[in-house]
Amino acid sequence: MKQLKRWARATRVRAMFKDDSGAAMLEYGLLVGLIAVVSIGAITALGDQVHNVFCTVVTDLAATGIPSLADAAGCPPIVPPAG
Repeated sequence: MKQLKRWARATRVRAMFKDDSGAAMLEYGLLVGLIAVVSIGAITALGDQVHNVFCTVVTDLAATGIPSLADAAGCPPIVPPAG
């Protein structure tokens, strides 16, 4: 009986080491984390450039008479051309 319990325990330990069902979930978690870090880095690096492009578009739209979102976007005030 003692030998049977030892064999059963050894079988459970072997099965535990062979089980890799959680490995895929860990890999997906690492991928999601890596994607998040890269995305945050890219947004941080390109944020000012994207903001400037948006402000340019808003300014051009305002020059054509279309109502502007410049105040909401935090763009510099639009000065109408002289003349």
